[in-house]
Amino acid sequence: MNEKESRLDDAEHRRLFEQKILDDAALETKSSFEHPKAIILAGQPGSGKGSLARAADVELGRDVVLIDPDELRNAHPEVSVLRNAHPYTWSGYTHPDASQWADELLQATIEGRKNLIFDTTLSNGQWSAELIKDLQSRGYDIEVRTMAAHKLESELGVDNRFSRQLDEVGHGRYVPEGAREAIYTKLPISLDTVHAQTTAPIRIFNRQGTEVYDSRTDARPPGQALEEARNAWFKDPTVTQELRERWQQQVDWHRDLPAHVQDLPNATPAVQEQVLAEHAELHVSDGVNSRLEGIATIDELVRPGAPPARVPVPEPEIPGLRRAGMTAGLAGLGVAATAYDASQAGERVGTLLAQDNLTAARSEALHFAARGAGGWAGGAATAAVVGTTGAGPVALVVADGYLFSAAADKAATLWDNRQIYAQTDKQGVRWEFNGSQWLRQAKADLPNDGVDTPQKQGMFALPEKARELNYHASSEAIEQALGKVQPSNPYVQPSSEADAAHLYARDWRHDPASGQWSRMIADQVDRNDRPIWTVDAASPERTAALDQQAAQVVDANIARGPAAIAATYEAAYQRNGWEDVGPVQAALNPDALQASDGRQYQRDAQGQWRHDGVAAEGNVPLELNATRERLQPALTQHAQAMAQMPARQTPTLQQQDQANTEATYAAYGVAPNAQTAGAIQRAVQRTREENGIDAATSALALERDASGHYSVDSPIQHLSRTADGVVRVAAITSTDDIRQARGQLQAHHQEHPPLRVTPTEPTASAQTQATALQPGDRGTEVLALQASLIQLGINARVKTPVEITGIYDQPTQRGVQAFQLMHGMNEVNGIADRSTLAAVQQQAGSAIAQRAVASQQAGTTLQDVPKGMMAAPAAPTAASPDRSQPDLHTQQQHQALDQQRQWQLQQEQTLQQERGRLKEQKKAEEQRDQAPVASAIDNPERGQPSSTLRPMSDPAHPGHALYAEVKDRLEAKGTPLPEDRLHQVTSEMYIIGFKPDWRGRVDVVNDTFYAQHAADPTRRMSQSLAEPTPSIQESMQQVKTTARQQEAAAQAKRDQPTPSGPVLG
Repeated sequence: MNEKESRLDDAEHRRLFEQKILDDAALETKSSFEHPKAIILAGQPGSGKGSLARAADVELGRDVVLIDPDELRNAHPEVSVLRNAHPYTWSGYTHPDASQWADELLQATIEGRKNLIFDTTLSNGQWSAELIKDLQSRGYDIEVRTMAAHKLESELGVDNRFSRQLDEVGHGRYVPEGAREAIYTKLPISLDTVHAQTTAPIRIFNRQGTEVYDSRTDARPPGQALEEARNAWFKDPTVTQELRERWQQQVDWHRDLPAHVQDLPNATPAVQEQVLAEHAELHVSDGVNSRLEGIATIDELVRPGAPPARVPVPEPEIPGLRRAGMTAGLAGLGVAATAYDASQAGERVGTLLAQDNLTAARSEALHFAARGAGGWAGGAATAAVVGTTGAGPVALVVADGYLFSAAADKAATLWDNRQIYAQTDKQGVRWEFNGSQWLRQAKADLPNDGVDTPQKQGMFALPEKARELNYHASSEAIEQALGKVQPSNPYVQPSSEADAAHLYARDWRHDPASGQWSRMIADQVDRNDRPIWTVDAASPERTAALDQQAAQVVDANIARGPAAIAATYEAAYQRNGWEDVGPVQAALNPDALQASDGRQYQRDAQGQWRHDGVAAEGNVPLELNATRERLQPALTQHAQAMAQMPARQTPTLQQQDQANTEATYAAYGVAPNAQTAGAIQRAVQRTREENGIDAATSALALERDASGHYSVDSPIQHLSRTADGVVRVAAITSTDDIRQARGQLQAHHQEHPPLRVTPTEPTASAQTQATALQPGDRGTEVLALQASLIQLGINARVKTPVEITGIYDQPTQRGVQAFQLMHGMNEVNGIADRSTLAAVQQQAGSAIAQRAVASQQAGTTLQDVPKGMMAAPAAPTAASPDRSQPDLHTQQQHQALDQQRQWQLQQEQTLQQERGRLKEQKKAEEQRDQAPVASAIDNPERGQPSSTLRPMSDPAHPGHALYAEVKDRLEAKGTPLPEDRLHQVTSEMYIIGFKPDWRGRVDVVNDTFYAQHAADPTRRMSQSLAEPTPSIQESMQQVKTTARQQEAAAQAKRDQPTPSGPVLG
């Protein structure tokens, strides 16, 4: 059942409203008033609006109608079926009817002049303003009450509510991430819209029930007040600690979900399986882990003595990005430099750290700092300060904002400097960085055409060469960064809202002689309209606050100054082993510092600071002494961290060779599994030995395989530079060579299984360990398990298919877990214990036997199988009755492996035949038509040209699936688009490579359409909805034109004899 099918017809919808909704609302029991009251609640999902509703209900004597669209979902007749089929997303299927019921109940309540509480998110300010004005015109006394909850609080509310409901009743209500994000962002804007267009009072409450804003008495805009109230909790260490502990509980719950899903009440095995499937599909655990990282980092900033924040699970999308920090107390990834800064700019902290995409968070922090906003980590200030003055030494965060590495953000301003991305290696060769690789140009003759025609060819650097170039680029970037650091003056502080208001007021300034803070103020002007200034001395309380702010500025200067930059570089230097490439930058000297006046000062033996022999004056000595005092323990802490950092281990020649081979395949977009990679390495080595090729002076490149693509079956070119300086092909490792090596490795695994030692009197636990398989295990038993799982069709039930590698990896664990869930086993943990192994073997044996019987009845052989069909594995050989049990088990393993390999070989042969047939068919059609075959978009019905192009709404269009998915997603969020606009945005997504079922999001926010691909951050788009909309035919013409260009480019690339990037170290 899809969302359209779940929508009730008009008659059924009306019947349920009259017989169910109105009956539950009990309008006839509520009083009617001449001037009824309406309380409109506002807040994002999970914010805690329920407490506001309960308080309002009591306030109105329970003589009120509560209108909550979420509660009305339960009236849908198929709600139980939908909850079981879609445990996480069922609410979207009931949304159209529930929303309409809410509107109908609202109108019935208004017509009856009843008091009402309307529980809404208030994400649409214009609609809300129109509703309020309509209510006021009907005599209602209206009030808007808003719950102020930070994103990390409301996200916790959503996740905790769902997990708790799932444990208690077997189902829960989960709000899609896109809806949560859009509502959170729109709410402040909507409040300002309501405030500007209506006279309704707006009140804001925190989660403790305390009123923090009333528009009738507070001059601030409500949107601003909401933002400030959301972030106020940054100042309370008890709140950050509690939130951190509760998020940790959620992380633990999601981690253990596969184990306790079978304990859910009223949940059948099918429902349990669907819970796990949607949990994985929506990447719920990734989001929860990211939010724990966010609150842990903030707690670490705010609460003295808080444990260091650590990433509980690596981010799967970006494995190269690790926690920016080395020791306890380090905070990174775009966190404010001090607790004070966190409380003043908490929204950015929360936004950056609560994002699922940590790469985007890091990039935003980098550019935010580059725009000159002080106190933030990233970019030109890649450091952070932990705690406030007196809470311990400043911790220098070791991040990669200035380092030329794969984890850095190429979009940073410094990276646009040619002095950084163009480097010369120690052999005098010039290289340039293209955003992902170091490239150089070399003469090469790679086509195997018998003609000596050297041409310029792009070559990319192997890992060790890239490491050398990264050193030079990083050193240059660090040198440039050091020259751009400018400390802020800690002894000039702006006036704040806490200070008394005056007609004119200047900044607070510190007197170094008296230690007193004062500012100039004016409340009168002379006859020439010039202010009459007087001195306003700070009170003792204000003086203490200003001293604290000054100390925090000192810490912030350290955090984004030379100390942090030097610490960043030094850590990268040691981590990458650059000592064999070049010297390290000079270490920072705490007795030689730059002050906020832009001058460099040296501290002499008497403790005086001098610049060019002239002693520092004014507040400068105080500033430098404070900086030195705070910097020294920070440097000590950093030195200890560096001492604890393990030195980089120089890779062996074999490891370098393997890394070079992996880099070669990665450059062509091919990722062999472990077993295939071993076979490739074996085949490559054999070719080298037969042709006398030295791995140290040669490189590899791939040719296209038989299907015209790059794959694990691609022949491998061995490239060497000849005496004339031209790179040529010295030898080729063929596809047959690779397959032969793969077969030899498989045979070796069969002939030499891992030794198994059986104790004389094993205990029960020892027997379990000896016969159980778990993640990390290797050997023929794992091979047999994987083959059996594939035989049972388990790959149709898991996201990442199980492959025969002999390694008990994560896909294997997920496959075992799916098998356990399917068969209702006691443990659903992905560990193949004795009972699971026995069940797998028994089921696989039955499946093979059934296929064998079917094959015998059909009387077909491999040669009899029609093209396009796959032959099933042969039946197993019967075991000899006099064999011992271990021999029988081993024989069954070998039989399962042999059968699986035979099946795969048959599939591969059949697929190859089909590819050949299609290739010949295409060639014949090209010759017959004497013209290139148009794409499906250009000519959807061959021989039937049309004056109009097929729209994407037509199921025959290649982009229809994407169109339908975008449309459904937008309708589910309540932001549908007109057909012409929908075609425009979907066409753009289609052109840049979005596919149906992509992982990511679409949103309509502030008259702008956004699309983001979660797995590929570079694939994103936005489209202003305020601009004129092209016609559907214009959008389709754009798709057609682009498709032709892409096809031409692809054909040109296929015609090239070699790729643009063979490797050469």
